[in-house]
Amino acid sequence: MTDYTKLTDDEVNMRVAIEVMGWRLETKRNGFGEWQGWFDVAGAHHHTASSWSPTTNIAHAWEVVAEVSRGISDGHFSLLKFTTNYRAGFTTPTVRDCDGGDAHGFKSLVEAETAPLAICRAALAAMEAE
Repeated sequence: MTDYTKLTDDEVNMRVAIEVMGWRLETKRNGFGEWQGWFDVAGAHHHTASSWSPTTNIAHAWEVVAEVSRGISDGHFSLLKFTTNYRAGFTTPTVRDCDGGDAHGFKSLVEAETAPLAICRAALAAMEAE
């Protein structure tokens, strides 16, 4: 499994956009000049590249939770706050019913200093575990 603690926030944001959200980064031109944005496969614009930061913005992180949860039938998301950090994870019924997960049945249980960063790392780990 990838050690997501070694990635910068910008690297995590990029990987989450591409690997979790299924977006692509496009450069567009308008009357004000060039700008970059995140677009889905249907061509819908979701955020400008410079404004979307799920590692630091909790509203953006919840978009990530919603996207991962859509792909997990009867799955669960957990976010716990401890004294010095947060722990987040995703699981599926299959994971809960087998011996492949940790003691709590989570294959993507990760820790981070902030809730948004923990959510992003857990989402990437969940995608990698599939």
